[in-house]
Amino acid sequence: MEQAKAMQMLDTTAQIAELKTSKAERQRLLKVFMYTSLFAVLVFRFPLVTLMAGLLVISVKAAIKVPTGHHGVKVRFGKMTSRVLNPGLAFVWPWVDTIEIVDCRTKRITCSIDSINVDLTYRPNPRRLPKILHKYGPNFQDTLILATIEKTVRGNPKIDGSGLEQKLSVRGIKVNSISVNYPPKKRT
Repeated sequence: MEQAKAMQMLDTTAQIAELKTSKAERQRLLKVFMYTSLFAVLVFRFPLVTLMAGLLVISVKAAIKVPTGHHGVKVRFGKMTSRVLNPGLAFVWPWVDTIEIVDCRTKRITCSIDSINVDLTYRPNPRRLPKILHKYGPNFQDTLILATIEKTVRGNPKIDGSGLEQKLSVRGIKVNSISVNYPPKKRT
């Protein structure tokens, strides 16, 4: 008899636990149903509003502003494309394209290599930006310009500005002005 009472107690404990879990489960299912039914009401009762809201979200994601003095290069699925975007508003496919924005304003570099001072003003050629970014990366000032100046000056200590300008223009950098100053000769 005691065994039957114990079995009955176990059954009621299991039923109570089942009721508690089922109540929590019912509340969760009710929330899921409310959200899905709200979505269904919006989609089926107000399809135009839902469509407009979806288009608004996509258009906000698709519009990219390229600032004045900069150019953008489109990157699709992580691969650099040859498309260069001019300053202004540009539209891209959201979640597919990104834009790498590059400052194309005139910049000045002054460096001294082996006591030879080089003063250079330059800007990247916007049409050559995809190749520059692909080959040298977004920090092309260090990897391209300074490296070219250093290599050219160290290779030929008596180089003039035209040789350096030619080497940079081949790589897509337009040189506005260049000055190479050698140290004064020592008097004996």
